[in-house]
Amino acid sequence: MQRPVLEMLDKWLRALLIIVLVLPFLGQGIPYPGGVSLFVPIAALLLPATVLLRIAQLGRPGLVIGDPVFIVICAVVLLSYAYGIILSADFPGFTLLRDAITGIMAIVVVFTICNSDWTRSDRESLVKSFALALLIVGVFVGALGAVKFWLFVTRGQMIGFIAAASSGPYPWGTSLVSDYNFYALTILTAILAAMFLAADRKIVGQVLVASLIAGLFVIGFLAGSRRFWLAAPLFMVMQGFWLIGRNGIQRVAPLFSTFLALLIVVPLMIVLIADVDMKQVMTSGWNLQYRLSTFLDATSGFGLGSRFELWSAATERLTGITPWFGSGFDYMRWFSCEFGDCGGSGYPHMPLLSAYLYGGIVAAIAVAALYVYTTISGFQLLVHGGALGWLLFPILAALLFAAISANGPLSIRTHVLLGAFCVAIMYTERRDTVERRLSDG
Repeated sequence: MQRPVLEMLDKWLRALLIIVLVLPFLGQGIPYPGGVSLFVPIAALLLPATVLLRIAQLGRPGLVIGDPVFIVICAVVLLSYAYGIILSADFPGFTLLRDAITGIMAIVVVFTICNSDWTRSDRESLVKSFALALLIVGVFVGALGAVKFWLFVTRGQMIGFIAAASSGPYPWGTSLVSDYNFYALTILTAILAAMFLAADRKIVGQVLVASLIAGLFVIGFLAGSRRFWLAAPLFMVMQGFWLIGRNGIQRVAPLFSTFLALLIVVPLMIVLIADVDMKQVMTSGWNLQYRLSTFLDATSGFGLGSRFELWSAATERLTGITPWFGSGFDYMRWFSCEFGDCGGSGYPHMPLLSAYLYGGIVAAIAVAALYVYTTISGFQLLVHGGALGWLLFPILAALLFAAISANGPLSIRTHVLLGAFCVAIMYTERRDTVERRLSDG
């Protein structure tokens, strides 16, 4: 096949990969029209596109599996899901099938990257394109969230498709979905992406991006996610130190100084100059005092204290089963009745405990291995240097949100796919290093 055609197909594959990776961030930030997910039909194209391009490049299949450790871990996780379904008295629901698709797509992501002939420069370009896509998604859902919040606070007006898609009350603050924590995660990853992309810009570009980051920070804060309140400053500081170490403090000074100035000066100007009743704004549809009071309120279904109750209940339930073998997904009905109205599917909000409950110790070990292996891959990329190291920060942020919210290791699609991305990039880095050493030797 002619080289221009191969190059075009290669570009299309890169674009498809980025779309597959970024769509879950869009999906947790905004309800899909009509409840129809775009992820599965688009992700289904990734595997055949990878195989066809590889055959076209080589004239023969020549395919490789990819990182064998990650593949084995994902296979055990998927088998433990199947095992838990077999043990269940009733079919636990189609959400588990969705989780299984997520696990399969994580394997496909690794397969795609490991079967590419992308160079280190190509992979860095891919990471930067992914960061840009995250920023675009974050700006889109953030802007819509700001409009939604303004309409509700000033006019009491609700946006129809958001209200219709909400499983409960109208979403908090700027959030467009009921799970405001993961709306906030999309905003946080967009902030981290903006910082990463701005660090290499000139002064004017850094000032403009800093203004955008400040706006996203406020939107994320107003989503009502206490996890964002804690995580956003932490990861912004962590990534800030990384950027300083990578670029030098003088190169990134305009970015940080502009951001800090905006966060301090603008609120003061609003309070001192603008004719705005801030108390009314902050309590109309979004009670800041209530949100702060529920940090450690065990009696609230929304507080961190309720997490401790869930984890304690899960631990107590383990004493009634055989942890070595698990007891299937029937615990979901028990949790729903214990902490709700028996109308839904409850769970302990910790994947490790869920794994013990549905699949026993083997499932729990597989969950721990998946989380540890993907996180280590992120740290390895950071040590490896270059733009690839940036991936550590969004995957750590996603891990923090997933570890105390997910029902299983595959429930939070953004974390699983980010982990697969890190694993695949690190695998190709190691492979290229070995090949260079062999050629030099």
